[in-house]
Amino acid sequence: MLFNRTLVTSGKLIMYKLLLLIIIVIVSISITYSQNMESKPDEIKVSNKTYSFYVGPYFGAKASVSTNVSGGRKVGVAMGFPDAGVSVVLPFFRDRRRGMQVNFGYESYAYITKPEKNADDANTIKEKYAYINISPMLHVSGFIVGLNIGIPVSASASNLAGGDEIVYTAENTEMLSLISTNIEAKVGFNIPIINLKTGMLNFNIVATYALTGYYKDADTYKFSDSKMEFNPIPAGLHLGFSYLFKIGDE
Repeated sequence: MLFNRTLVTSGKLIMYKLLLLIIIVIVSISITYSQNMESKPDEIKVSNKTYSFYVGPYFGAKASVSTNVSGGRKVGVAMGFPDAGVSVVLPFFRDRRRGMQVNFGYESYAYITKPEKNADDANTIKEKYAYINISPMLHVSGFIVGLNIGIPVSASASNLAGGDEIVYTAENTEMLSLISTNIEAKVGFNIPIINLKTGMLNFNIVATYALTGYYKDADTYKFSDSKMEFNPIPAGLHLGFSYLFKIGDE
């Protein structure tokens, strides 16, 4: 399993670099903000308004695929549904262009695996995974970048012919415990569609790439007849909408 160990080590290294980058950016913004405030003392004295922040629901779906596949198999894209939860946006500045966004929610992933030759509905497997997530991200003029941390709550696999479904759920803790915590990088855009005094409606497009595999140990991958040697690693594209209510003064 040399390849798998190298993959995990590389993923952890990428994660640490992302965390370091996010910390550096936040510290830089904080220093710039402090300097701006020191250079405008009169403005601070006259202004006693509070900053507004935003909170509201988001909803959408995710097209995803495994980026890792064993010999003799190939993978396909499938839709995971739903992605739903609550977004909180906390601006660093009064112009609301820069800040921190945190999402709390439920997110779904799915992908298809099948033989390279003689594939049919009986040997084509659709796998589905679901997680409870927290996603801390930097938000700059609608551009978002950050991390997602997901705790597995369910997983299942079945062939397209409607055969017996294998299900991992919280009720079956022994099987669910085989699935690892999902740590992934996120980058995308929240695009305003309607901007009102009470809040804003956004179209959200977010790309995701996992830094960890679906399973704690690739040897425990039992969902299908694929006998994959390597741990499935998901990449996805989320499309959806959010409505963020404004709370506080302008």
